[in-house]
Amino acid sequence: MAVSYTSSNTNVATVSGNTVTLKSSGTTTITASQAGDSNRNAATDVTQTLTVQARDTDGDGVTDVMELTDGTNPNDANSYNNLNQGLVAYYPFNGNANDASGNGLGGTLVNSTVAESGVVGAGNSLRISGGMDSWMEVADSSLLRPSGFTLSMWIYNNLSDNSGVRYVCGKNYEQMEIHLSNDVN
Repeated sequence: MAVSYTSSNTNVATVSGNTVTLKSSGTTTITASQAGDSNRNAATDVTQTLTVQARDTDGDGVTDVMELTDGTNPNDANSYNNLNQGLVAYYPFNGNANDASGNGLGGTLVNSTVAESGVVGAGNSLRISGGMDSWMEVADSSLLRPSGFTLSMWIYNNLSDNSGVRYVCGKNYEQMEIHLSNDVN
């Protein structure tokens, strides 16, 4: 009797036949199932948790993906771009909300688009035009819970009124939040 396999999180790993293909960092559960027939009962499903982490061959704190992108040597702990050491996520918005850090923290756009930024040399940008009903959402990860962090972004706020707070991103009970305000008072 044939055994079939499934992945609970196809963003992390997919299964075709008996081959598992890793897609990004994260956690998934691989389940092996075997159906029964008129002579045999179905086997009890067997599960195995699979955790995929971004590779850092030389242990310098910079993922191999970022080192290759930077043109540095992923096998030399002294060869890295200082700005990428400890990098959690990098969103260049190249037509999507994918994370280019190698950590697999891609975003999902909600009522938002990726567009040319209009700034020479700045590449693409996340365009949020639907007000409070627009955002980019990233699934929870232990990487997003550091004891301290630095966030860098370029923001163009074209709102001229003094109507209060504009949320850029943030974290409260279940989410992160950082906001900007046009309020001059």
